[in-house]
Amino acid sequence: MSSGEPRPHAEMLLLAVEVVRLLAPYCTRIAVGGSLRRGKEMVGDIEIICQPDEQALPTGGRKGFIQVKQNAVNWICDRLREDEIFTPRLNPQGNPESWADRHKRAYYKGAKLDLLIVLPDRSWGYTMLLRTGPGDANSVLVTKMGVRNHDGNLGILPAAYKFFEGELWLGDLAPVPTPEEKDVFAALDLPYIPPPLRNVEMYQRWAARRSKRELPTPSAEQPRLMTLKETHFGDDIWINGQPRFLNMQAMVKELIAS
Repeated sequence: MSSGEPRPHAEMLLLAVEVVRLLAPYCTRIAVGGSLRRGKEMVGDIEIICQPDEQALPTGGRKGFIQVKQNAVNWICDRLREDEIFTPRLNPQGNPESWADRHKRAYYKGAKLDLLIVLPDRSWGYTMLLRTGPGDANSVLVTKMGVRNHDGNLGILPAAYKFFEGELWLGDLAPVPTPEEKDVFAALDLPYIPPPLRNVEMYQRWAARRSKRELPTPSAEQPRLMTLKETHFGDDIWINGQPRFLNMQAMVKELIAS
């Protein structure tokens, strides 16, 4: 039965690792996000962020005769859905929810699964940060300083920046390179904040410290590097063709950090 009801963290983490095992051979990079990564005691869904590999795979399914280089994540997800390993999530009208190139929604063993796919026109760092959450903290992060968002919380985004189409932009000049989460924090003159500590109060506290000193004007060509000491644990489970997807010690260390 697919209920999507919250389950204990440990149970959902094991399911997430199973999904990673299924998808990892078809990705150049894959990691767990959402409330699992933040270490929530009860978890409502599994969020997986990945970059697809381009591989020569059979057209028309696994029994096709012609091998064509294609988005390997799309290919394996379609096969998993055919085999009912991934089962459809339906909207209130009874229609299947998103099954697109950037975002796929399904159930895995009764748990809600959101697969966020980072294509070449988007940034991994930006996507990983926003898909880790939580949502109210994200809203503060993308709202300009001094402006209250729909929740009534003051934003912390410096006036020179904006988030647009999967990238952090310096005005209208150019996207700021953010291949990693820490690059987003560094560009905004914030220290790397571990996922379990990300919340509205934490973001606003560091923004207040930032506003008490005069900041140099950032450059589109050379984003300013972070000077504060970083606290950063690796979160990649599988990356760049290397069989490191059971780097669970680092991930669990981050998830339970306090």
